[in-house]
Amino acid sequence: MGRLELQLELAQIRPGQLADLPEEKLRHIIHVLEEQLAELDVPVADENQALRERFAIEPASPKVCAG
Repeated sequence: MGRLELQLELAQIRPGQLADLPEEKLRHIIHVLEEQLAELDVPVADENQALRERFAIEPASPKVCAG
């Protein structure tokens, strides 16, 4: 199943129907979505780097939660 087909199929599935999908189908959907996320991470990271270089911004340090 191609990504576009999967996206079209998901657009027609109501949230309540996800629980009724076979586990194999859910695994496939999750895998495709993880691939799409990984593909989006690269251009976002590149754009962040370009902006940091353009405006001489240091990368943010990780936030520490006080609790």
